[in-house]
Amino acid sequence: DKHLIDFILDLAGSKGTGTWTAQTSLEYGVPVPTILAAVTARQLSANPEFRQKQNQKSNPKNLPTKKFDLTEDLKNALWLATITAYTQGIRLIDKVATENNWNIETQDYLRVWQGGCIIRSKMLNLLPFKDEPEITDKRESLQKIILKGYTSSVSLPAFSASFDYLNYQSTPNLPTNLVQGMRDCFGAHTFERTDRKGSFTENWD
Repeated sequence: DKHLIDFILDLAGSKGTGTWTAQTSLEYGVPVPTILAAVTARQLSANPEFRQKQNQKSNPKNLPTKKFDLTEDLKNALWLATITAYTQGIRLIDKVATENNWNIETQDYLRVWQGGCIIRSKMLNLLPFKDEPEITDKRESLQKIILKGYTSSVSLPAFSASFDYLNYQSTPNLPTNLVQGMRDCFGAHTFERTDRKGSFTENWD
């Protein structure tokens, strides 16, 4: 009378592919935050005994008992997060292929993935995007699910990373201007300005 999922140990294994992908993304400077979040989530699951002890110490809030019908929003959120992860992987491979003069087209490895890779999916037929269909509508669902997760003490690292990735790419003025100011303050790394060309530094004292 119970579901099998409730009897599966929440300790995620790994063959190392995600770690290799994460290392490559850092080496080539291509952001893949959804994939990184998935790798980190697996690593955090590695010590269930420690997590049980921490749970007893932290006394987390009980999950709300009120039920919500989030089926459609969950579908949209999963669709968008999955597409985002695929897109990040494609951009990483394309960057590595360009820098190493690999003669490979995006459609070639998408066809390989579709032919038997663990990540094969009908969604691969949508890639690579010439535009971004349905993303605007589905982003609202993704945001709604993330908010519901946080208010229910449920972590959603891959969903959150996907939202941040999409949000960063559509935000005209990022808070990284503060980062650049701090880098110049701490290490005289200089910064660029919006009102004039060139590199500048400031006496922050």
